[in-house]
This record gives sequence, C-alpha cells and structure tokens, in this order.
Amino acid sequence: MDSVIQRFQIEETRPEEAIIAQWPAIVGHKNAQFAHPHRLDRGYRLFVLISNPVIKQEMQFHKKLILNRLSRVPGCENIREIVFRAG
Repeated sequence: MDSVIQRFQIEETRPEEAIIAQWPAIVGHKNAQFAHPHRLDRGYRLFVLISNPVIKQEMQFHKKLILNRLSRVPGCENIREIVFRAG
C-alpha cells in the first residue's frame, strides 16, 4: 500500500495546489481577483489566465518578482517561465 501511495503521490501537495493556496500572496490580493493560475506545463511553465488587460500589463512588468515568489513555494522551485493569457 505504501508503494502505491508513493507511486501516485497521494497525500503529497502538488505544486498546482500550493500555487492556488498562496496565489494572493504571490501576485497581490487585487491582482488575484483578475488573474488565476491555469496550469503548470512540464513542471517549469505556469500559464496564468488574466481577465483585465491592465492587470496583464502590470503582471508582465512584475514577472521577475512573481517568479521569485513562486520559487519559494514548496514544489515550485523549477518554475522558470510564466505565460500570461487573456481569459
């Protein structure tokens, strides 16, 4: 049974779950209202859906800061790219 739990990473927090839980702290509470993490691709590229073009531009400007904050989230140390999409 333990091998099944380890194999399928049951009981472990996935990076996506950790990002969602800490999203307001990562991007700020106001930005979090308009921007939502969508998916993590290949473990290093985070897609973010943004509903407001002004917020998208602001987040693009703060991309390095957001990446730095993401690197402190457990399991997200390998994220090195963020793709902002309208959504």
